[in-house]
Amino acid sequence: MIGSLAGRMPQAMTALSIALITLSDGGSYTKISLLTAAFALGLAAGQPLLGRAIDHHDHRRVLIPAVLLSAAGYVLLDRFGTQTWLSLPLLLITGFLCPPLAACVRAVWPAVLPQPVLLEVAYAAEASLQQVTFVGGPLLVTGTVALLGTRATALVAAAFVLTGTLLVVLVPVRLPQGALVTKSARDGPWRVVRLRMLYLSLFCTGAFIGVIWVATVVYSHDHAEPVLSGVLVAALAFGALVGGGVYGRMAPVPAHAVGKRMVRLTSGFATCALPLATTPAPAVMGALMLVAGVFLAPVLACSYTIVQRFAPSRKTTEAFAWLASSLSLGSSAGQPLPAQ
Repeated sequence: MIGSLAGRMPQAMTALSIALITLSDGGSYTKISLLTAAFALGLAAGQPLLGRAIDHHDHRRVLIPAVLLSAAGYVLLDRFGTQTWLSLPLLLITGFLCPPLAACVRAVWPAVLPQPVLLEVAYAAEASLQQVTFVGGPLLVTGTVALLGTRATALVAAAFVLTGTLLVVLVPVRLPQGALVTKSARDGPWRVVRLRMLYLSLFCTGAFIGVIWVATVVYSHDHAEPVLSGVLVAALAFGALVGGGVYGRMAPVPAHAVGKRMVRLTSGFATCALPLATTPAPAVMGALMLVAGVFLAPVLACSYTIVQRFAPSRKTTEAFAWLASSLSLGSSAGQPLPAQ
C-alpha cells in the first residue's frame, strides 16, 4: 500500500506542477487548461487499458515499461518546460502511461485477505489513506518550488512514480491473470449493469472533487485568505480519514445488499455536500467540508467492494482501473465549473 500511495502522488501533483511551470514559461491560463486536460484524458484512457493488459500478463511486464516511459515524460517536462507544442502530446502520453497502481493493489487484496471482514477493513484503510495524496501532492509541489524551483516539481514527480512502482513490483504477490479467458472488450466490466451504474456514480463524485479543488481557491480569494483553500481541503481529507475508520468497523453485507449500502452512502454524501454551494462563513464552510469528507472514504471503500464482488472473472484489475478513470474524468469535468 505504501508503494501504491507513493506512486500515485504524482497524479495529485501534476495539475499544479503544470500550472506553475506554464506560468513561469510565460504561458496563459488557456494553455494551462489544455495541458492539464491532456494529462487527465491520457490518465483516464490509459488506466483501464493498462489494467486490461495486467489482467492477461505478468503485472511486472506491464508496470515496468509503463513507469519508465511515464517518468521519462516528467523528466522531459523538467528539461523543456511547456514552451514547445510538444508539451501537449508529451503530457497526454505521460498521463496515459501512469501505472495503474491503485487498481493493482485493490485487485490483490482478496488474495492476501480472503476474510470479508479484513477485506472491508483494507478497502476502508486504502480509501482513507488516499486522502494523503490529495493533500500531500499540492503541498509537495509548493515545498519543491520553494527549495528547488518550479521545474524541479516534474523531477520529484518522476522520482515518486518510479519509487512507488518499484515497491509494488517487488512485492512477492502475483495478480490474478486471465490468459485462458477471452480478451474481448465485450466481456469487460462495462457489460455488468451494476458496474456501469457504479462508474457513473464515481464520475459524479469525481466532479465534486474537481469542483472543490477550484472552488476552494476562488472562495479563499474572495475572503482574502490565501491559506484558507488548504485548510478547507485538509478538513475534507480529515473527515475522510474519520469516515474511513468508522466504515472499517462496520460489518460486511451480503452481495445483494452492498448496492443498497452504496445508495445510502452516496445519498449521505450528496446531502452533506450540497450545502457547500451556499458558500457560508469560513468556519461553517470548514465544518461542512469535514462532514462531507466523512462520507467520501466510505463511498470509495464501498465502490471497491462492489467491483471485487461483481467484476467479471479475471477482469478485476481493469474493473478497478475504470474506477480511477471515472474519478479522473469527473474531476476534469468539474474543475471548470466554479469559474463559470
